Amino acid sequence: MSTPERRPGSSPLVEQDGKVVETSAAGLRNIEDNKPMRQDTIFQIMSMTKPFYRVGIMMLAEEGRLSLYDEVQTYLPEFRDQPLNVNG
Repeated sequence: MSTPERRPGSSPLVEQDGKVVETSAAGLRNIEDNKPMRQDTIFQIMSMTKPFYRVGIMMLAEEGRLSLYDEVQTYLPEFRDQPLNVNG
């Protein structure tokens, strides 16, 4: 069990009506180097967001707000004319 001084960090933020009403930082951002969490710490979340995007897309598809067969540029025009690697 982690002691309070060496626990992994967190930096919660509470927003209401588009305004930040509470923010804080606690614990360590790097346990090995004993570096404390800061409110402006940048997290490397990598692929942790993929499940959330997938659920959101499926919800929008169920509501008929998008089709799973639509091209990406329908919603993100900056993807138009992007080269596609079909050789994998």
